[in-house]
This record gives sequence, structure tokens and C-alpha cells, in this order.
Amino acid sequence: MINVALLGAGYWGSNLCRVLAQSKRFNLKWVSDLNPATLERARRLAPMAQMTTDPSAPLGDPAVSAVVLATPVASHATMALRALDAGKHVLVEKPLAASAAEAEQICLRAERLDRRLMVGHTFMYNRAVREVKAIIDSGTLGEIYYVFCRRLQLGIVRQDVDALWNLAPHDVSIMNFWIDRPIESVASVGQAWLQSNIADVVFAHLNYAGNVAGHIHVSWLDPNKVRQVTVVGSRKMLIFDDMARDAPIQIFDKGVEIENIDANLGTFETYAQHRLIVRAGDVWLRHVDIPEPLDVELKPDFRSFPDVLIGAGTRVQDFCVLGEPAKGRGPGQDRLIIGPNGVIRSHTIIYAGTRIGARLQTGHSVLIRENTRIGDDCSIGSGSVVEFKVVMGNRVRLHSQCFVPEYSVLEDDCWLGPRVVLTNARFPASRRAKHTLEGVRICRFARIGANATLLPGVVIGEGALVGAGAVVTRDVPPDTVVVGNPARPSGRVSELEDEGGLVYADASGATIEAGYAHTAR
Repeated sequence: MINVALLGAGYWGSNLCRVLAQSKRFNLKWVSDLNPATLERARRLAPMAQMTTDPSAPLGDPAVSAVVLATPVASHATMALRALDAGKHVLVEKPLAASAAEAEQICLRAERLDRRLMVGHTFMYNRAVREVKAIIDSGTLGEIYYVFCRRLQLGIVRQDVDALWNLAPHDVSIMNFWIDRPIESVASVGQAWLQSNIADVVFAHLNYAGNVAGHIHVSWLDPNKVRQVTVVGSRKMLIFDDMARDAPIQIFDKGVEIENIDANLGTFETYAQHRLIVRAGDVWLRHVDIPEPLDVELKPDFRSFPDVLIGAGTRVQDFCVLGEPAKGRGPGQDRLIIGPNGVIRSHTIIYAGTRIGARLQTGHSVLIRENTRIGDDCSIGSGSVVEFKVVMGNRVRLHSQCFVPEYSVLEDDCWLGPRVVLTNARFPASRRAKHTLEGVRICRFARIGANATLLPGVVIGEGALVGAGAVVTRDVPPDTVVVGNPARPSGRVSELEDEGGLVYADASGATIEAGYAHTAR
């Protein structure tokens, strides 16, 4: 179990205290709060935890691996930096800090110290929110026009942050998750009545790339409690109502369609050439069983063995296994290192003892075995298998269902199409098989077409091209095209042309030569 300290046990911290105390994954070793009365309430929730008004005690405990921070927002930056400097992984309740500059400082410190930093955006773990994401990605709603969020209630009135900082982080995280495009501009306006310079109601507008609009209305000075998001698409519309427990998702087959009334008669210059037709159809109510999002947040749907280091910004989807021990090794005996800003998609398994660089992208159901080295900016497609003791350089791309056995070497910038198979057994299923393994080497910028098979020990030269379905039985020289079974030379890569001219040339028109230093990127 992972030893955890909770700093701050007030309004939201009490929920964290309860979930951590009940967790089978974490051992809540410390609870810290400046208020002794708050600690007494926390003691009833977590009787086995040590209580203290001094956060230095849990931060100085070497047995504590992670800190959950739920203190007032003004202290987030100071306490998060202290926890990181103490060598702890940190979960900070939203917002991460009171300013963008403080947030950036925390992120840079976590990256420099190689510590995990997470913000408590609990709606990312709400099953209904994830269901809406799946509906949007499926195209059911068509092209997304805009998203409108309303988060209103009477109280709780905060004194340290305004309504925007208190409530809108939920809606911003939801919209970013659903729309998944860069934000190009932001504007907001608020009004303060109860306290000077602390807005009680705020209207914020976000413009996303591709002409998608996001609008947020938050208030703690409203007669009704509203937790509702409307998504308007070109085909259908959707409402996510977090207060409607029986059917939190409603899909409306409604929209406005443009009809060209002269489509069959030719084009006429008339104001009535197009009609806007309002379409109203069925409404679907979607029931979703929603477990407590906070419990899901603190109990991720992937398994991580001890001594797994995951770089900041890397996202791990559901049902992955990270740090699986190799045969004959125990959990945590070998370290798995995955670099920052990658995406590990669902059902991927990565064994311990492997080291992976920055920005790895995996498809679904990828297997990466132990003692493998993978560089930066690599992509491994769905269903691919990378066996142990494989070396992959930077910017290597494997499409779906590739097989890369042990001792293979894939140099920088090489490319493998779907279902490429590399082999390494010269005498398969023989007594000598394991003693005569010889991996394939694919040199820089080489490209291997779909369904090609490479026999043990062959070297694919720099910039070479293996045609789809080819069976390569001998070395391929640099800048050479080979096709067929067995594969035979059919030309030079640098001389390949189509109707647009030379295929493999850089922006200046220079073609590929053997031993070249550049290519089209």
C-alpha cells in the first residue's frame, strides 16, 4: 500500500479523508489541519491516521510517498512546492494555484524533481461525463457548435477566491475534455456584491480552434442549484444534468437544416433560394450508474506495480498494467520509467525494467516487454507486440499489429506499416532456437510496407523501402526499393516519382541519397 498524507481536512478535505481512509490502495498515515476541531472530526473518519496541526511532520516522514493537498487556495503553491521538495508525489485540489505563474512554477518543479503532480478535477472521473465524451467522439451529435455550462447555487460563499476560481475549473476541465482542441481566446466578466473585489457571479467565454464556442455561467448567489451542461451539434443536441440522477444524459434529435429549394431547378438569384428548416424529433434519456467520482479518482482503473515512474503530463487510460514483473522477478525489483507527455491507451501492458522516452503514443492493447529501450516521440499502434531487449530510437512509428521480437534494433525515424513481422529465430522450435536468436536491424529513415516479413539477422539499410507483402531474406542496401517473395531490388528510393514529381524529397527539392542526412518530414 502507498502511504499518504492529507493536508487540509475541511469542507472538501473531509471527503478526501473518508475516501482515503476506506481505500485498499492507500494507507492514510497522516492528517494535518490548523484547526484542532477539524482534526477531531477527521479522527472519526480515519482513526488509524496520525493527527497534527504541523504539516512539517508528514512532509518530513520518509515513509510517506504522496501528499493530497486540500488547503485554502492561497496556500496551494507554497504547500505543493514544499511537498515536491520533500520528495513527495502531490495531488492538489482544484484550482492548482491562485495564478497561472504559480501553477507554472509548480509544474516545472514537479518535472525537474521527477515527481507526479495531479490536479483534482473530479469530473474527469464522473462516468456520465465520460459517456458524453464517447457520444461526442462517435459523431452522434455531428459537428460541435457550442457548449454552455451552468453551475449555480446559493452559497457556499468563499472569501479566498471568487466564483470563477471556485466553480469554473470543473466546467473548463469538462469542456477541454469533450472538445479536445486548443483554446484560442478567453474573456470573462464578473460582478461583486457581497464582498469587495470577489465576484459572486461570472460569465466566461472560450473560443476553441475550429469555431467551437464554450460559455460558462457560475454563481453562488442564485436561488436554484443548477449543474447543467448543454452541447449543441449539427445533428443532435445533448444535456448533461448532474442533478438528474435517474437520467443525467438527454439526447435531443433536434436541429436546424438548410434546404436548397432550387436544387432540382438550377441556381436562381432569389432570397428564398435556401430555407432553414427546424427539425424536432425524439428525445433519449440515458441512465448511467455513477459511482462516487472521488473514489474513482483515487482508485484509477489501471494497475501500477511498485517502482513505476511516469513523467508529468502522461495520461494512462483504463485497464492498463504498468510495471508487470518479468518471469522470475518480484514486484518492484526492476524500475519502469515512462517519460512525460505521453498517452498510454487502454489495455496496454508494459513490463518492469523498460525505459521509455518522452511523448510515447500507444494504441490500444499494446504489449511492451521487459528490458526494452524506447526513445522520444515514438508511436506504437494497436495490437502491436514489442518483446524484451528491443532497442528503438527516436521518432519510430509502428502501425497496428506489428511484431518486434527480442534483439531487434529500430533506429531513428524508421517506419513500419500495419502487420509487419520481424523474426529472430533461425531454427524455430529447435533445441538451438534460443541460442541462435538474431535480431533484425532497421536503419534510419527506412520504411517497411504493410504485411512485410523480415527474416532473422537482416539489415535494412538507411532510407531503404520494403514493399508491402515482401519477404526479406537478405540485407537491403541503403536507398534501395525491394519487393516480392523473396524480396529483390526494383530501384532506388531517391528516384521514386509520381505525378507530383520525386516522392522522397525535402522542401528544398533535395532527394535522398545513401547516407543522407535529411528527408521529407
